[in-house]
Amino acid sequence: MNSRRDFLASCGKAVTGVALGTILLPVLQACTPTSFPLTPAPVAPNAGADGRYGVDISDLSASNPMKVATGLAGVGGLPVLVTRISDTDFRALSSYCPH
Repeated sequence: MNSRRDFLASCGKAVTGVALGTILLPVLQACTPTSFPLTPAPVAPNAGADGRYGVDISDLSASNPMKVATGLAGVGGLPVLVTRISDTDFRALSSYCPH
């Protein structure tokens, strides 16, 4: 440090960094994904004899090609997403992402 001014400028930068860290840390910790519920969805108790579940797909269309199947849980208890590929082709996917 060459002068008292340089010393005070360095101290000011340090104090500013600590203050910003104190303010921003709780904000960053609060940034949790909100796309899916944090608690697992209950598994529907009404599976058929073959172990399959029925999902109402009558509201799926070309303009609304996907929905979350209520009452079903996929991998890790996360919701199941049902997508419409074509008029006769539908897919069910767990919303679990391995990345």
